[in-house]
Amino acid sequence: MIKNWLVKVRQIRQSGIKRKYKKVTNENGRTVYKKIEGSGRRIKNGFVNHVNYLKDGSRAAHRNTNITVLLNNAANILKAINERKAFRQAEKLGHATVFNYCTSFVVSLPSELKPTPGDWTQISKRIIKDVAGVTGISVTKIAKHTHIVLHDESASADKHSHIHVLVSNVIDNDVVKVISQRVTISTIKKGVNASVKQHLGVDNTKYTPQNLKTGDKPLWLARQEKNTELKNNAKNLDEEINKKKIKLLKVNKVISLLAKKLLSVKADISNWADYFLNNYFAKAEVQAESVAKVIDDIESIAEDQAVRLDETVRKIEESNKSAPVAATISSKRKRRRRKNKNT
Repeated sequence: MIKNWLVKVRQIRQSGIKRKYKKVTNENGRTVYKKIEGSGRRIKNGFVNHVNYLKDGSRAAHRNTNITVLLNNAANILKAINERKAFRQAEKLGHATVFNYCTSFVVSLPSELKPTPGDWTQISKRIIKDVAGVTGISVTKIAKHTHIVLHDESASADKHSHIHVLVSNVIDNDVVKVISQRVTISTIKKGVNASVKQHLGVDNTKYTPQNLKTGDKPLWLARQEKNTELKNNAKNLDEEINKKKIKLLKVNKVISLLAKKLLSVKADISNWADYFLNNYFAKAEVQAESVAKVIDDIESIAEDQAVRLDETVRKIEESNKSAPVAATISSKRKRRRRKNKNT
């Protein structure tokens, strides 16, 4: 998957309890979604609120967003639900309440592609055509039961233009289950790629994302990126240690000691970073003292490893410059170095 070139799918629930799910692998090796206990949230007028939210330019998330309703059929989706309810009552078929009114397909493209509203309209038409092909329902009828909103983020430095395609789960008094199934999702993804290639001249199989620089980032985003970077550094360190484990039985006690210290210091740095980034400076100071000592020990065995650890520490400290010096590891490392130099 290319970053910011994606199709995201979810159900828009009108009422009832909405729960969160997590991916798990069962005994057969298949990936399934398991309900997270205690994650329930009561929904009321969810579909209506979602449609209103998509077109509301006053929302904070829609700052600098140019909103255009490309296909205004939300009323038809509600009408289809109500007609099904009336039909089942007249036929004495029971309620069989539909909670998920529609399936939402959010199509996002990288900002450097710069699709026009006309391009998005053509992509939307392809989606409607593909849904019609999978369901066996006419293009005209699918279009009648589809609501599409374009969010043009061209004026934003850190957001990407996208469309929200809401397709009714109920058509002609029937719940069309295939709309939300994998075959439809897969078909739409392929159709979007083909449509982008046709109208924008960009082939997803040959496309290389650009590394666009953005302006100042929110603090929460900067911290999140720093934490991700820390995890990546830790992963790289793990990989290096794992390569050395093969030779540990044949090397001397000094290398064995280094491996143990590297394994322990990674966890210690992670704990310190958690305290440091969340402003628990008293705890960070205590942890910093311990980490600095371990890095000092590692430096006496392998200076290059200590340098890499110092670099990781420096990047974390730069992400919270308001922290007191006493809570940093680098200050304690420098102090020890001065003492060693004087002696």
